[in-house]
Amino acid sequence: MAKILAHFPLNVMILPGEKMRLHIFEPRYKQLITECLATEKTFGIPFVASSKLLNMGSEVKVTKLITKFANGEMDIEIEGVSMFYLIDFEDPIAGKLYAGGQVERIENSDCSDDTQLINFFCSFYTSFNGKKLTNESLQNIRVFDLARWLNLNNQQKYELADLKSARSRQLYLVHQMRFLLLIKEQEKKLKNNFLLN
Repeated sequence: MAKILAHFPLNVMILPGEKMRLHIFEPRYKQLITECLATEKTFGIPFVASSKLLNMGSEVKVTKLITKFANGEMDIEIEGVSMFYLIDFEDPIAGKLYAGGQVERIENSDCSDDTQLINFFCSFYTSFNGKKLTNESLQNIRVFDLARWLNLNNQQKYELADLKSARSRQLYLVHQMRFLLLIKEQEKKLKNNFLLN
């Protein structure tokens, strides 16, 4: 379903539930964040790569005003709400300093009923963290929740969101987990060879 969002283009992709801090200094974004703090509205972060605005991004909400400076600059904390496809982009939108436009949310599909995927993820998590996940932590888990645990880079998050089906996103995550396990196994072999020498 399409919706209108104010836009703050950046070179970041933020998964639902993921948090990060921003320093706000441009007048247009000071206006945007002041409005978001007053109304609790969300805004969009269309993804910029190599100075080019791409067709996807993250819907986020401001969770905390950390510091407000005398000159109006701010340090804030934001949290991902959803991922979206960018339908149109107007810069600036009428009567505002900042950009905006229509977006369509990308479904964050439930994967808690995919036993094979969840079992693989549990093995992966135990291998990397040395502890087991509880059943409660995996109830109603969604594909972007799993992605958040994998600490993907911005390009990988973009590739994941760009896949056209829930199944292809799940397979992408399995591929990423297998790759990380392979790297860990190689590091372990190198460490053992070093100790033997």
